[in-house]
Amino acid sequence: MKKLIFLMLFSISLQAAVPTMEGLFRNGENKDLGGNFIILKMMVEEQGLSDDLEKKISYLKFYFSVKENNQIEFLQIHFPDGEMKKNSATHLYYAHDLMWNLKKEKEGEKILFYSIIAMVGLNDSRPISYYLKKQSGEYKTNKNVMNQEKIKLLKKYKDYLITKKEDKESIAISPLSPEDEEQKAEVKKILAAPLYVQGENIILIRKENQFFWQLKLSNVHALFSNDTHFIRELTVQTVKGPMVGIFGEFHAFNGSHSLPKEILIKDRQDKSYKIKMLSYKAFNDPKKGIKERHRDFKEAVDKYDATLAGDMEVQKIESSFPNTFLYL
Repeated sequence: MKKLIFLMLFSISLQAAVPTMEGLFRNGENKDLGGNFIILKMMVEEQGLSDDLEKKISYLKFYFSVKENNQIEFLQIHFPDGEMKKNSATHLYYAHDLMWNLKKEKEGEKILFYSIIAMVGLNDSRPISYYLKKQSGEYKTNKNVMNQEKIKLLKKYKDYLITKKEDKESIAISPLSPEDEEQKAEVKKILAAPLYVQGENIILIRKENQFFWQLKLSNVHALFSNDTHFIRELTVQTVKGPMVGIFGEFHAFNGSHSLPKEILIKDRQDKSYKIKMLSYKAFNDPKKGIKERHRDFKEAVDKYDATLAGDMEVQKIESSFPNTFLYL
């Protein structure tokens, strides 16, 4: 019996050689999160059309708390400089459930930005899968492409094993070894079929002497590294124009979790933003949760808001803040 289970699992692993859409958008073959509390720091720089233009830079600190039900509690803080001291915080954004907030958000740039951060920072493909599925009916989640016949057969076999374990004298017949010859042939056919029913939207291509997995839908195009499945390019065509993400080389932060050092995002107004990852940390159950940190930072932000009424120069800078898509 153990040999049979091993052969089944080996068969499934071979069939998974061609990645699924949802699997590709899970940040490739990255290691699992090193904890349920993630701190990510980044710098966002607006790319000007000319080097003579003054660069507009934002420093952001993200806190993620991943619950047992995979709910993502989220806190974002904006700072004016790279020191990111608590007393210098100027903006806060808190979400009890980030996925819920993204589902009700209308602005594509915001959804795409936070979906990308969830993908590379949390190995979570749910936000971007939800958005891409809305953009294209051709986008399929793992649930959509699973071979339901095979799933049902494997579930019956699992139930059979549980029955045999609980009742050693059970006369139940293994669903994988029916007595009827026609049924045997049908079971053999189902087991030989792939676990995922792959379409023609994902193919292996060669580009500049490298191999990539290419996802090509009517209005979504993406490239992923062949070996690691890390994302390299993403273009989403919308009625308002294209949104583009170009991902730099992935590097291991905190010794294990890999993220792109840089991401270039082009919005539908043809503005470009370079995102530089500064640090990544993962913990388990910290003493101070996100709600407590939110209260701490809010005191600093309230002081900052109080200065706006009497400081016209601060107001001018504030009203011209370029990275509006960073705020839900």
